[in-house]
This record gives sequence, C-alpha cells and structure tokens, in this order.
Amino acid sequence: MSTQELLDVVMPLTTAAETAAALAARLSLNADGAPPEPAVAAALARTASLAAPAADLDDLDASSRDVVVGTVTSFLKQALELIENPSRAGGWVYTDPVVLQSQGRSSVRVADLFAAVAPSLTGLGEALAEPGARILDVGSGVAALTIACCRTFPAASVVGLEPWEPAMALARTNVAVAGLEDRITLRTQWVEHLVDEAAFDLAWLPSLFIAPASLDAAVTRVARSLRPGGWLILGRYAAPTDPLADALAELRTVRGGGTLLTDEQAIERLELAGLVDVHAVDSDGPLPVRFVVGRRCA
Repeated sequence: MSTQELLDVVMPLTTAAETAAALAARLSLNADGAPPEPAVAAALARTASLAAPAADLDDLDASSRDVVVGTVTSFLKQALELIENPSRAGGWVYTDPVVLQSQGRSSVRVADLFAAVAPSLTGLGEALAEPGARILDVGSGVAALTIACCRTFPAASVVGLEPWEPAMALARTNVAVAGLEDRITLRTQWVEHLVDEAAFDLAWLPSLFIAPASLDAAVTRVARSLRPGGWLILGRYAAPTDPLADALAELRTVRGGGTLLTDEQAIERLELAGLVDVHAVDSDGPLPVRFVVGRRCA
C-alpha cells in the first residue's frame, strides 16, 4: 500500500476524531466562565451544526454534557497514549487527572442503565428502594459512578473498591465535594481481596478492568459478597453489530489490562460461582457496554 493509499484510509478517520473533539469542545464552551474567542466559537458552532444538525446542544443538561465530554476526552487521551507508547503491556497506568476524571464522567450513565434493568431482575428494584440498601462498585476510579449510584438510588449506600491511588486521591475529593461521605465508603483494595459476605444487594464488576488472572477470584469473591437474592452485574465492552467497533473494544480492553469475554464465557463464570438466573441483558443507550447478570440464591 502506498503512502497516499494509506492516507486515503486514515484521513476520514482523523476527521471523525476531530469532529468528536469539536463537539466536546462546543459542549464545554463557557463551562469555565471564560468568554470564548469569537472566531473559534463560530467555527465550533459551524462544525457542530454539520456534525449533528438535529441536535440542540444548548438544551443538554449538565449531567449529559459531562458524560459526552468525559467519554470523548477519555477515549482520545487514551488513544494518544497508545500512539506514544504502543508496546507497553496492558494495564491501567494513567495518572493524568484529566484522563482519570474524564473516564469517571464517561461512566456516570451506567447508573441509569442499572435503574433501567433493575425492574427486570427479580427483587432488585425493591431491594434498592429499601432503607439500608447497599451497592458494591468494583474499580470505582474517581468515584463518579459511585456518586451517581447514590443519586440514582437515594436509599442506598455504596462501597467503592479502587486500588489505583492516583484515582483514589481524586475520588476522596469528589465524594467530599458531593457531600456524600455518610453514604460512600472508599477502600483502596483489590477485588480479589474482598472479604465481605452477604453484604450487598447489587454488585458492579466491570471485566474490562479486571485482569484475566484475577477474574475468576473476583467473580467468586463478589458473588459471596451478595445478600441472598442480590444481583451481580458484570459489564464488558461490546459492539456486536460493527466489526471495527468490536475490534476497538477488544483493543481498549486488553490495553486497559481487562479480560476479553463473550456472553457465553461470562455466563459460565457466574454460574461456576454459584449464581442463578444468569443471562445476558441488552443495555439500551449509546455506551458500548453489555451486561451479564446473575443472582445469589435467596
């Protein structure tokens, strides 16, 4: 393949990346209170109108803006690190607060997905509405999803496990700013060292951040931590209808040190841990996340 032929492939992809950046920048405009430079603001507005002609970006609420901007920022920052250091082993190595906070903001919508699937999971909706409900957030990062779970399920308290100290330092600040110290417990802990038993109504286990060597122990420990009737939700990156998006999800998973799983492999692991009613759940929405769920026997 010649240089020109390769550029013919690459340039439309860089246009897509720049477009995502421009949309995120348009959403971020004025967020810091600084007046925008008129020419740049006009160019961003034109780009946004061409990229998303039916969208009224000014009508988005702050939470939705944060999710979109966080997703774009996190993906692009990690993509740049991939270019700069393509040979490193997989693992979550990021210390840049922008990457960490952006990754957290991109996860906030997962709490909405929990709320959407809870009514279809026997007893979960009712359990999460009861005083004393408890949620386990494995790999809680900067605690953005942990905080979102508190807001989505007002009766619940949340335990967040995060062994990466750069993320945990930000998480402590984020929880304090949110005023949720009385409902959130943060632990600098690997999930395979979890010793809680019969403690949680819902546990979130994102396999995309759990190393293959640790996943079986993680599933077993988290399954034991569930109260009778409690549910484990295992999440993985997935884009089954688009081969390129699926390949990128695979790259994102191995780059982050996570475990690649099919639905069938995830179901097998949850069943081996003794969970019942194990099945895959289609998660509505634009996030490339798929759930496999299982319940501890009542």
